[in-house]
Amino acid sequence: MGAPTTQLLADHHSTVFASLAGHGVPWIDRWRLAGLDSYHALGLPTRRIESWKYTDLRLLQRRGFTLPSTDPVLDVVPASVLSVDGFRIVLVNGRFRPELSDVDGLPQGVTVTSLGDVLARDPGALASHLGKLLELEDMPMAALNTAFATDGLYLSLDDGVRLERPVHLVSIGGGTDEPVMFHPRHLVVLGVGASATLAESHIGLGDCAYLSNEVLEAQVGLDASLEHYRLQRGGEETSHLAAARIVLHRNAVYHGFVLQTGGGLSRYEARLRFTDPDAEVRLAGAALAAGEAHLDNMTLVDHAAPRCYSRQLYKGAFGGRAKGIFQGKTIVREGAQRTDGYQMSRALLLSKEAEAKTKPELEIYADDVTCGHGTTVGDLDTEALFYLRARGIGEKDARRLLVEAFLSESIDEVSDTDMREAFVHITRSWLDDYFSGVGA
Repeated sequence: MGAPTTQLLADHHSTVFASLAGHGVPWIDRWRLAGLDSYHALGLPTRRIESWKYTDLRLLQRRGFTLPSTDPVLDVVPASVLSVDGFRIVLVNGRFRPELSDVDGLPQGVTVTSLGDVLARDPGALASHLGKLLELEDMPMAALNTAFATDGLYLSLDDGVRLERPVHLVSIGGGTDEPVMFHPRHLVVLGVGASATLAESHIGLGDCAYLSNEVLEAQVGLDASLEHYRLQRGGEETSHLAAARIVLHRNAVYHGFVLQTGGGLSRYEARLRFTDPDAEVRLAGAALAAGEAHLDNMTLVDHAAPRCYSRQLYKGAFGGRAKGIFQGKTIVREGAQRTDGYQMSRALLLSKEAEAKTKPELEIYADDVTCGHGTTVGDLDTEALFYLRARGIGEKDARRLLVEAFLSESIDEVSDTDMREAFVHITRSWLDDYFSGVGA
């Protein structure tokens, strides 16, 4: 079983290893144990690691997280998820709940199911893709996920298939007496010319403490396109760590958007790689936090092929004692000529105690490129605020309107009209609550 480990969060592995879906299949066992060994070597990330310099995970040491032993009773999907009319896969504390899911009426050539079911019944269907896209050498939490991975979403489209209805992944945490941790693993494979929309809702039940440590791998094939929308919201006791690895082939298109609305500790790491020419990536995000929330977004866009296009736009508004972080890096490899890449991050501080840190980076090894970045951190525009106040709008209402207008540029990147309206509704609800509160 590889080297034993006493690393934090991994000490349950030896007791559950034999019960994980697909155990006994040699390549699956090797894959999980490689993840365990990588986590043992790397350990829980600290702020001495450059990519983690703004996010301190020492809080996790005091939580005493355990793997869930029972499933909470849940009869319906909470209303706090995205409003999505599509196929639905529901996980509760990392486990597939078929009674809450809905995958009826899938067209031919489309698979939407539980990853755990496929690992148990037909692991060979995953052998070419699962774990093949993600490097674990500098991703300790993804390595921990690999060691425990047993369930999640498996979405696959055959060549030429265009899925008209979105797939909605709902991940619900908490509902237990003790703090629990879970490690969902998701795999998305789009064949040649395929097209799909994936929406994700990550929410908590009440004020329960939990750790969700999630990984998504996605392969977007030749001429394929993936629209990917993500909502993360939780209570003050929640910890949500997530990493996505997306690989794009020739002429592929990936558009991603993430909305974070609070929670205790949240980090979303998106790593994308162009393996062939003429592909496109657009990334956008919006973050809203108050209280003691800590929201971290990290992106890495790797231009390893010529004539590829990338755009990043991230905005955040932070009140109370909240902290918002954006780290964005664009790499242009040698030979990746005619790259066009740009990133922008902007943050509003709604209180004197709030903090925002941004770290844009360009790493360029080619000479025929168009690349740039920008970043701003500040308060609301005083002239715009004066303009609204002069027209009889109260200060709180004026500030709220300006924050919504500020965030709308990111949300407008969502091309799906219904999905965009869902994000607008959640954003407005958060702003209403914040600006009606004490100290807004």
